[in-house]
Amino acid sequence: MQWINITLLLLIVTSAITDVKERKIYNTQTYSAMALGLIIHFFCHGVNGFLFSLCGLGIGTLLLIFFYFIGGIGAGDVKLLAAIGALKGSSYAIETMFYAALIGGCMALMIMIRQRTFIQTVKNSVQYICHPISYSQDDSVNHQYLPYGVAISLGCAITYVISYMKSF
Repeated sequence: MQWINITLLLLIVTSAITDVKERKIYNTQTYSAMALGLIIHFFCHGVNGFLFSLCGLGIGTLLLIFFYFIGGIGAGDVKLLAAIGALKGSSYAIETMFYAALIGGCMALMIMIRQRTFIQTVKNSVQYICHPISYSQDDSVNHQYLPYGVAISLGCAITYVISYMKSF
């Protein structure tokens, strides 16, 4: 299972770097990790290992696909979590997503505070919640890029450390 951990480490480091530098997580990163997860689990544990990996891939996809469809994140973010699930399983993907959501929320908050848009964002959110049909967003609002692949990668690293500490 050491190959799984090496692949995972390479995946999260390279994904975080490319997400920050190029605003992209490449298919070669995610698809190769998915394939390796499925293959390694199959060869180590047979059909049950393959199904374990496939379930993790599916759960990882399902956790983020809605946010992709509404335009909140990119497809690379979805594939990154799916690849993590393929490598480590569904419960690992869920735990990673939990920490990624906390980290992503903190990142978004820091961006809003830095740009001094926190108050306006709260006002827009309240307006949208109270009047979702009549809500119209100001097109002049500056949309800031949030490298969510970094949040997913950090969430995965936290999950790894916690699961490692539990093994003692």
